[in-house]
Amino acid sequence: MKVYKIAGLNIGIEASDYTYEKCRAYEAFDTTPDFTVAVTEEQVRREQEVSQNTSFEYCEFVCIYRAICTILPLYNRLLLHAAVIEKDGAAYAFAAKSG
Repeated sequence: MKVYKIAGLNIGIEASDYTYEKCRAYEAFDTTPDFTVAVTEEQVRREQEVSQNTSFEYCEFVCIYRAICTILPLYNRLLLHAAVIEKDGAAYAFAAKSG
């Protein structure tokens, strides 16, 4: 397990090297996680069925991300994937369906 600083929280992630590499920039050392996420092989295989022609490792990464997003509201946080612009001191986020 490795710990990553995401949304101001220390999140423990149990995953493959692929996921660890994707999250490397957020790694937190010598810290206790606020919570930990891991996914089962069955969850990853189900994701693979939906995301045809996608590697097991990438699907694991997607499942881990989803698990984090599910827990964050318990800490009054959320992750939003969006393009953001600033105009006149205000930020505007544009989100859309992936793809």
